[in-house]
Amino acid sequence: MSRLSILFLSVALFSSCKQSSLNIISENSSKICMHGYFPTGQSVKETLAGLGLDLRDAQFIDEPPGKLKKLRFNIEKTIPGYQKIEISLKYEKSLFSSQRKWKNSDVKEAIVTKIKFIN
Repeated sequence: MSRLSILFLSVALFSSCKQSSLNIISENSSKICMHGYFPTGQSVKETLAGLGLDLRDAQFIDEPPGKLKKLRFNIEKTIPGYQKIEISLKYEKSLFSSQRKWKNSDVKEAIVTKIKFIN
């Protein structure tokens, strides 16, 4: 593929990313929209490493209470044009906690089903 083709593909992916919520991952979070679609079935640990995010910075979203569904991060300082990113999780029994306190190891092993960028 020529450099010009790669440039056009990158611009198209970036434009699509700005217009809708895509499942995307990148090794460099500042260029997240230019690296293609997010591969399904990846662990939270792999996803966070690819996005340059730390689980300690996550807001845990549980609905109903105790059933962990999403992780939310503030990214306004790292990815221009976006304020937050939400990572949806495939539910497993290990993601339920009546005290709403989840083990980091269980969360890191969870499978990511969707990534949503919020303006």
